[in-house]
Amino acid sequence: MSKTRSSTRGSQPTLHNVLGSRDPTTSGAAAWSGPDGAIVRLKMTDFVTYDSCELRPGPNLNIVIGPNGSGKSTVVCALCLVLGGKTGMLGRAKEVSEFIKHGAQKATLEIELYKSSGVNIVISRVLCKSNHSQWTLNGKASSHHEVDACVSELRVQVGNLCQFLPQDRVVEFAKMTPVELLENTERAVGGTDLFEKHARLKELSQDEAKLRTALEEQEAHLESLVQRNKRLEVDVQRFQQREKCLERVKLLHKKSLWVQYLAILVKYNEAREARKQVSREIAESRQTTAPLEAMKKREDDKVKDLEDRMKEEASRIAALRQKADGVLDQINNMTEEIRSLEEEFQAKVAGERRKQEKVAEMEVQVAAWQADLTRAHEESGGDRELEIRAVGERIKRVQMDLMAMTSKSDAAKTRSDELKTRIVAAQQERRRLEDVGDQRLSKLRERSRDAYDATLWLRANRGRFHGDVEEPMILSINLKDPGNAKFIEKHVTERDLCAFVFAEQADLDVFVDAIKKDMGKRVNAVRCPPEGIDYFRPEHPIQELRQWGFVAYLRELFDAPDVIMRYLCRQYLVHSVPLGCGATEDCVDQVPKNAGLRTFYTPQYQYNVSRSRYGAKEVSTRKDYISPRGLLNATLDLGAKREVEGRLEGFGRELETARVEHEAIAENYKRAAAEETKLREERKGLQERANARKLLAQKIKTKSQQAERLRGQTADLTAEKEATKSQTVEINRRKLKLTQALCRHYEAMKGRHKAKVKLAFQLEVATHHSAEFDRLVKDSSIALEELEEQFLISEQ
Repeated sequence: MSKTRSSTRGSQPTLHNVLGSRDPTTSGAAAWSGPDGAIVRLKMTDFVTYDSCELRPGPNLNIVIGPNGSGKSTVVCALCLVLGGKTGMLGRAKEVSEFIKHGAQKATLEIELYKSSGVNIVISRVLCKSNHSQWTLNGKASSHHEVDACVSELRVQVGNLCQFLPQDRVVEFAKMTPVELLENTERAVGGTDLFEKHARLKELSQDEAKLRTALEEQEAHLESLVQRNKRLEVDVQRFQQREKCLERVKLLHKKSLWVQYLAILVKYNEAREARKQVSREIAESRQTTAPLEAMKKREDDKVKDLEDRMKEEASRIAALRQKADGVLDQINNMTEEIRSLEEEFQAKVAGERRKQEKVAEMEVQVAAWQADLTRAHEESGGDRELEIRAVGERIKRVQMDLMAMTSKSDAAKTRSDELKTRIVAAQQERRRLEDVGDQRLSKLRERSRDAYDATLWLRANRGRFHGDVEEPMILSINLKDPGNAKFIEKHVTERDLCAFVFAEQADLDVFVDAIKKDMGKRVNAVRCPPEGIDYFRPEHPIQELRQWGFVAYLRELFDAPDVIMRYLCRQYLVHSVPLGCGATEDCVDQVPKNAGLRTFYTPQYQYNVSRSRYGAKEVSTRKDYISPRGLLNATLDLGAKREVEGRLEGFGRELETARVEHEAIAENYKRAAAEETKLREERKGLQERANARKLLAQKIKTKSQQAERLRGQTADLTAEKEATKSQTVEINRRKLKLTQALCRHYEAMKGRHKAKVKLAFQLEVATHHSAEFDRLVKDSSIALEELEEQFLISEQ
C-alpha cells in the first residue's frame, strides 16, 4: 500500500495498489513501468480541504476509499484541473478560485505523468484568487494550450467520459448511445489512428453499399433491356411478312391494268358510234327551239309594255288620292274646330256656375266665423295679457332654479373628474408597484415555458380548487431587501422555485390531471406539510448566534403565503438556517464546533457542515460561492402598495358621495325642467287663444273681399253664345266648299281605277301566253342539254 501525506483536518483517503505493489521509496522511470501517461505522482497544496497532500499511485488499478466528506472527490477535481480540464466538467463550481482552501490566497496542483521514452512529464498549475492560473511544464513557464498539447500526445483525455468520469457526470455517461460509447472507447484505449481507421472503415462500408445498390440497379436495367429486345424480335418478324405481302400486291396490280385496257377499248368503240347519233339529234333539236324563242320574246315585250302602263296609272291614282286626303284633313280640322268652340262655351257656362256656388260657400263660412268671433268675445271675460305675464314670471323663477342646479351639477362633475384623475394616477402607481409580478412572470417564462402556461391556466381556473393553491414560488415570494435574493436562490432549488404549492391532495390531483395528462406539460407540483407555521421554530434563537455575527434566519428575509412558507420550512429549514455578516467570515472555523449549525450563509458564501459517520466522526466544512441568479431581484413594496390601496379606497368613497349628490341634483333638475316645460305649454296655450280672435277677424275680412271680387267677375253668357254660333256658321260654309272639291277628286280616281283594271286583265293574258312559251322553250332546252351531255360523255 502506498503512503499518503496530508496535514488537513479529518480522515484522508487511502490509496491501494490492488493489482500490484511497489516500494514506495522507488522513483524514476527506470523502476516504474506502465503505459505512457500513467499517473506517477499527484501533489495538492491549499486545495479545497487539503493543506498539503501527495499521492503516488501504482501502475495498475488504484482505488481511493474513505468516508463521506474525506476528500475523495477532491482528488478527482485535482486530476481534472491539473490536466487542463475546465471547471464545467466537474459540475461543482464555476470559478477556479472556489477550489482554493479557505484562508489561503492560492492553491497549487502538480502531477507527474509516466513517459517510457525519456523523462517523465511534470505539470504544475497554480490557482489564484483572481480566477487566473499559472502553468509550468517540466519546471518551465508554459500556457494552457501547450499543456493540452502535451497531455494529448500522452493520450490523456479528461473530456472523454470513457477515460475520465467524474461522479457528477455519471448521468451524461448513462445517456450515451452505443455508437458514442464505442467511439469514445476507441479514443480512450486505442492507438492514435484507431478512431480514424474506424471512421475510414465506416466511409468505405457506405461506399460499398452505394456501389452494391448501383450494381443492382444496372443489372435490373440490363434485364429490362433483354426483355424489351425479345418483344421487338416478334415485331420484326411481322414487319418482314408484311413486306412480302406488299410485293405480291404490287405484282397483281400490274397484271390487272392490261385486263382493264381491253375492257375500256370495247367501250370506246361503242361510245364513238353513240356520239355520232347524239350529234345528229342535237342539230335537229336546235332547229325546233329557234321559232319558240322568237315567239316568247314578242310576248315578253308585250308584258313589259303593259306593266309600264300599269305603273303610270298607279302613280296618277296615288296623286289624286294624296289631293283627296289633303282636302279630307282640312274638313276634319274644321269639324274639330267647331267641337272646340262648343266645348269652350260649355266650359264658360260651367265655370260661371262654380263661381256662383263658391261665392255662396264663402258667405256661409264668413257667417260661421262671425258667430265664432262673437262667442270668443263673450267667453274672454279677463285680460289674457296679465295671465301670460304671470306665467312668464313663474318660468323665470324656475329657470333661475335650473341655473343654480346646473352650477351645483358642474361642481359635482368637476369633483368627480378630479377624483377619477386621482384614482387613475393611484391605479397607475399600483400597477407600477405590481409590475414586479410581470417581471417575475417573464423570468418564469424564460426558465420554464410549461410552468408559465400552467400559471395562466391556474389563473383562469381558480374555481376548480377548494383549498389554498399558490402559483410558483418565484411569483409568490416577496423579499424585504432585494439584496438578499441570492441567498434564497442559492438555498432553494430552481425546480422548487418554479413549483406550484397545494394545501389539499385532491386539488393537487386535479392540477396534475389537467396540466400533465391533458395538456402534456412538465411542471413541478408539491403539497405543503399539515403542520401550522407556528410548528416550525429555530433550535437556537437568533440572539444566541449574534456572537458569531449572525443577523437573521432565512425565513425572516422574505414574505410568502402560508402554504409556501410551511413547505420551505419543512423542505429547506429556512427557519433554522441563519445569515451572517462579514464578522462571521472571521470566525467561520468556530461555528461548526460551537453553534452546531449544519448550513449557514455569509455575504459571499454558503457553508455546509458534515460530520463523518466513521472513526472519530470528524467535522468537515464545504464552502460554495454564492452567485446571484436574478430570479427574485424584483421585490414588491407592500407598505407602498397598502398606502396606495388606502388612497384608492378613500377616493372611491368620495367618488360615490359625489355620484349620489350628482344623481340628487339631476333628479331635482329633471323635476324643475318638467315644470318649466309645463309652464311654457300653458303660456303657449294662452298666447294661442289670444291670437285666435285676431286671426279669426283677419280671416273674415279676407274671405269677404274674395267673395266680392268673384261677384264682380260674372261673364255675359248670351253674348258668348251668339259669338260661338256665328263662328260655327262661317266654318261650315268653308267646309261645304271643301266637300265639293273632295267629290270631284273621287270621280277622277274612279275613272283611273277602271283604266287600271282593264290593263290588268290584258297583262294577265299576256303573262299567261309568255309563261306557256317559256315552258315550251324550257322543255326544249332541257332536251338539248341532255343530248349535249350524252355527246360529252361519248367524247370522253
